[in-house]
Amino acid sequence: MYLIIRKAGLTMFMYEVFIHQPTFLFVQFHISYTSDRAILNITLLTEQS
Repeated sequence: MYLIIRKAGLTMFMYEVFIHQPTFLFVQFHISYTSDRAILNITLLTEQS
């Protein structure tokens, strides 16, 4: 499932998804978060069985 979120909604989203995909999510978040874009759009790919 692809999830595209804005920086404003990051905290709550991270809290919900982090439980399911901790390692993968952390890596994706770290890479995106360290981007120096003015408006941070993060695309996360998660797999749900």
